[in-house]
This record gives sequence, C-alpha cells and structure tokens, in this order.
Amino acid sequence: MTPQPPLNRKQHHHPLMTSRLSTYALLLIAACMMPHTSQAQSGSDSKFHLDVAGIFGSQKMGIELSTPVTKDITVRAGATFYKFSDDKKMSLPIQTGTYDPNLTAEENLMLSASRFNKVNDFITQFSSFDMNSHVKLKNKIKHDNFHLLVDITPFRNKHWYLTAGFYYGNSQVTEVLNQEESMPTLMGMSIWNTIYQKVMAEQPIIDHKGINVYLPYGFEEAIRTEYGEMAMVAGTYKHDIVATEDILWEYSAYDPITGETLHEEGDVRYHKGDIVHHQGDTYYLTPNDNNMFRQTQHVSKFKPYVGAGYRGRLTKDGRSMILVDMGVMYIGSNNIAFHDGMRLGKDVSSPLASDVKYGIYRNSHLHPSLSVRITYRLF
Repeated sequence: MTPQPPLNRKQHHHPLMTSRLSTYALLLIAACMMPHTSQAQSGSDSKFHLDVAGIFGSQKMGIELSTPVTKDITVRAGATFYKFSDDKKMSLPIQTGTYDPNLTAEENLMLSASRFNKVNDFITQFSSFDMNSHVKLKNKIKHDNFHLLVDITPFRNKHWYLTAGFYYGNSQVTEVLNQEESMPTLMGMSIWNTIYQKVMAEQPIIDHKGINVYLPYGFEEAIRTEYGEMAMVAGTYKHDIVATEDILWEYSAYDPITGETLHEEGDVRYHKGDIVHHQGDTYYLTPNDNNMFRQTQHVSKFKPYVGAGYRGRLTKDGRSMILVDMGVMYIGSNNIAFHDGMRLGKDVSSPLASDVKYGIYRNSHLHPSLSVRITYRLF
C-alpha cells in the first residue's frame, strides 16, 4: 500500500446575509398585518391576531410567530436549532506498509500489526508519541435554520392545511473529527511518513545548520523494503478516479540497490486523464496538514420546503393549539467529503457510512421532516 495523492476539490460557497433575510421576513409579516388591521377597524369579521409557537421534533427545537393574511392563508416566520455530539467509539484501522494481495486478509492483518509495532517502537523513542493501531473518531452536528412558511387551507375541513416556503441556515451541518486521544497517533503517522519520504529520497532525516543525521543503513533498508508508509483504511473506491490535472511527486526516490533515480520531486506522477485509483481499490487516507482526520458534510443554505399539516385545539377557546407538520425539504447539494476531497457515497464507500449519524441529512437531495408545534395566541 502506498497512499496516493488526493485530487483537489475546492468547494465554493456564496454566503448570504441571514440578518437581511430576517429583515425581509419581518417586513413581509408587517405587510401582511396591514390589511387585517384595516379590516378590523372597518368592522370586518376577519380579525388580526398574532400567535407564538414552540417547535419540537426528533432533530430540532425552535420558536416562531404566525399571523393570518386572509381567512385561509397564514404566514409563519421563525427559527429552529439542533446540536448533537456523538463520542461513541468509531474508529479507522491503520495499514502499515504494502497490502499484499497474494496473502489472506488475516495474514495481511498480522503482517501490518507486526510492522506497526516496530514503527511505533521507533516513534515512541524518537518523539515520545505512543501510537494506537486505530484512529478514534467523534461526530458533531449543528443544524440551525431560519424559516418563512405559508399555510393554505383549501379544504372544507379547516383542520388540514398545505404548506410551502423555505428554510435558510448554515451550510456545514456535520463534522467528523479524530478524538483528542488519537492526536499522538496521527502525529506519529505524519512523522513516520516524512521519514519514509526522506529515506526514499536518500536525504538526511535531520538537516540543521550543516549537520546531517541519517538512520543506520540497515534500518533505512527495512523502511524502503518492508515497513513502508502508514495510512488509515477508510473504505474502497466506488469508481475509477481520474486525474483532472497533472499530479506531481512530492518527494524524490532512488533505487536502493542500483542507485538509479526512480523519480524526482516535481516529476509528473499522473498525467491529466490517467487513472489514479481503480474501482474496488482500497481507499487509504493520511492525516491532513494539521495532523488530523476531518470529514464534513455541506448542504445548500437555501432549502425550499413543501408539506401538509393538521391542527387541533388544546383549549376550548382555541387560544392554544397543537399542530403536526409533515413535509419534504429540498437541500440541494449534499456533499460528504473527507479532508482529501474524496466524497463519501459518491467516490468511496466507507464503514463510516453506517457508523456515523450524518445529522438529519443522508446521501439524498430530499429530506423528510416531521415536527409538532404548540401555539398560543398573544392577541
């Protein structure tokens, strides 16, 4: 196993001003109040009133205000909030050295464990980092939305209504990070992979003010031919990964026997259009530049919504009501990506897909929503 360089995928987000939308919503509600106020003053049967509601759902809580526009149309504006942290023991195993397809999975596991113990012994003496054979992860979810919705009651039975509108909120809704206790492991991996690259390039592992420090020749040979690099086993590729631009070698390498140059830093490793990874290959992931594991989920900030609901009285005078809302939210883009740009469910399949709760959004552009509202008429 030699971890391959990732393809760069830059995400471009165009943030909008939530406060500006909130202002527009309040102005809209105020505009909706005006005709009712005049109707009330002129003696019309339709009277203006304002309701406040608490929103409760399996994955959100919030508050909103609502007011009627006409006898059959009501405008609602509010906000919902959801925050969740899951520290259950999710983890990814570490592969040390090349995976040998001629060996069984159990034999490869034993070989990797043997290499890992040797590497860990060196890293512990070299840096005092005591590594673990697995990287432990934690999941964080934050899902906050402002919403503006319109309820329409087209049926004879006025308990039922239809809803249309939108939600607007944060784009990053899920973040999976390594647990703090795995930081020494990730830092140890980065140190070892740097040493591996320097050994392959026949460079000193320390070059400071003219003082060069090399590892013993026998140890360098073991690093080249036996130990190899370290990476997390994060899944398998779902399709061929093709280079969208030339990918260059980040370090030089020489044949330890002949001394011939295998490649130099800056040489083209994969030309544009070359297959970098084949479908079914193991997906290996190394720590990012901050020596961390990170996976995020981004969705569209603007999310249209359509649904239906049912209302019923909690008190005889109808001042307090209970309403059940069911609908579908269109979340637009739904990108769950590792820190190297590989997308979960689209580029790679991973054990994390079943172990990690991805907030309220799965690998779909549509999200079902169910909530209960308790309303109280202010006036």
